[in-house]
Amino acid sequence: MNEVHAQRHRPGPPTAGRHGFSLAEIVIVIVIITTLAWIAQPRFSGYVQRDRLRRAAQRVQMDLRVTQQEAMRRRAPAGITFSPANDFYACWYWNRTLSPAGWSAFANAAVLRACGAACDEASMSTALGADPDYQVTIESTGFTGDTITFDLWGVPDAGGDIVLGSANGRITITVDPVSGAASVSDPTEVGSPSTVVPSRPAVSDVVAIRPAG
Repeated sequence: MNEVHAQRHRPGPPTAGRHGFSLAEIVIVIVIITTLAWIAQPRFSGYVQRDRLRRAAQRVQMDLRVTQQEAMRRRAPAGITFSPANDFYACWYWNRTLSPAGWSAFANAAVLRACGAACDEASMSTALGADPDYQVTIESTGFTGDTITFDLWGVPDAGGDIVLGSANGRITITVDPVSGAASVSDPTEVGSPSTVVPSRPAVSDVVAIRPAG
């Protein structure tokens, strides 16, 4: 009985085919992984750029909505001035108590970052090109003087498009000329048509300054 039990637990001879990975096999695996990564890299890069475009457009969309609400809340004109040359924009409202300029930054700290009446344009604006979360450009706007203004009822002085771009794509924010509502298109590659669809605003702080001049 004990002899049978010992035979059952006696280790057998080593398997002849058992061995580790050879150097050639390791090199082949590395080459395959590198090739797959090289193939996937452009697609991943395109996804990152589209995601940045979406988030930047949602940021602009939200700031347009907040600016419109601020005009109605204050019962005074409010607007956004875009700077395509420098890839930033500034939110502002009309302050009847200021003289002589009359323009002031938003000062509602619960919603917006306050910067007082004398704001520094470079440091307080929403820099879409320099912000690492976005890194997109403002290609163009459809507004006179690159400025959209909402009256005390929240009606814009004009409708139009704001086009944001990246290395190989673009996205469009369209402002309705009657309601002032903003919609965001799907990101498209350069040269492709865009389709405007409603988009939920992103949750984000609004950076506000008065416009220069």
